[in-house]
Amino acid sequence: MSVVSRQSAEPLMVIFLGSLRDLGWIEGGNLFVEWRWADGKVERLSGYATELAKLNVDLIVAPQSDAALAAKRVTRTIPIVHVVAGDPVADGLATSLARPGGNVTGLTVTPSPEIAGKRLELLKEATGASRIAVLWNPARRYPYIELAQ
Repeated sequence: MSVVSRQSAEPLMVIFLGSLRDLGWIEGGNLFVEWRWADGKVERLSGYATELAKLNVDLIVAPQSDAALAAKRVTRTIPIVHVVAGDPVADGLATSLARPGGNVTGLTVTPSPEIAGKRLELLKEATGASRIAVLWNPARRYPYIELAQ
């Protein structure tokens, strides 16, 4: 279920289905995908989410926060994976990063203070570092995003 059109998502669909195929999941064989495309019309997401919940699918993949929120409003039991959410806590997709709760999981690119802290925590665990320095211009709201552009 996605806000974008099928045509604009086609390159990503090829990668997604190819990766699943590499893991032994073949669309039309042992994998059935119920695609829903909103063609840029966010208001369609609620209806699509309701349809998918009534079909009792095993998983809802919601690439954007709006799609994940629409799905979350209609089911508390079907797992929902958001691909690129904003801030999942601020958006209402998770209670906290430490204990998200509910049936929603996924990735985010928005560096809120909680997410930045969690990234530093994971970096420390992964490297064994005892001291980490962070250079940041406080005049920039999202320094990681602005540096990446």
